[in-house]
Amino acid sequence: MVQVLSNHSHSIIADVEWLDGARGSSLCHKCKAIDRSKYPTPVAVVVRAIARGLHFGPVAQSGVFIFHKRLIDDIWLHLADYVIGECRDARGPTDFVTCYSKKYVVLRGNATAQYPICAVCGSVFSDFGPAPYVMARDLMGGGVYQDVQCVIMLEDEVVRCVDWKRFPDRDLRPVGIRETPLDGRRLPGDPDWATWKPKGG
Repeated sequence: MVQVLSNHSHSIIADVEWLDGARGSSLCHKCKAIDRSKYPTPVAVVVRAIARGLHFGPVAQSGVFIFHKRLIDDIWLHLADYVIGECRDARGPTDFVTCYSKKYVVLRGNATAQYPICAVCGSVFSDFGPAPYVMARDLMGGGVYQDVQCVIMLEDEVVRCVDWKRFPDRDLRPVGIRETPLDGRRLPGDPDWATWKPKGG
């Protein structure tokens, strides 16, 4: 599994008026993560500009991640549970979209990892350090997953569906899959790891 990021040096800046209006509506007013209780309402975003050569990345100061439509087209068959929203700039609609699902997975780390939890919406964030991984029990077999900030992770079969030559700014980072956590933590939704056994275990 890989996490899909961009190595482009420019940030994507949100339109201030959009950001003010989105907080408390499509975004949590405290942590600015997408309010997944509104699913399946699409999240439309307005940005100031998108640098040439950038194909995906987070919209600064929000929990929104945007993707070039060509990437979404390549993985479309694996996005049955995802909602697509419009991305606009001052000139109108762009070649980018937002994409989110009702559920997300938490990237985890070792014993030093931290998992801040929003007191308003309950979103679980990750400060996982090196060698992140996800829990096998959280993977539903769809092939495409995302974290709370809408960064997508692709299983190997989906990675092979993408023509990566069209995305020279790609930064594909490996993500491990584990049956039990290395951090020793029981996060919201986790079973009691002391007694939990994987299927077939």
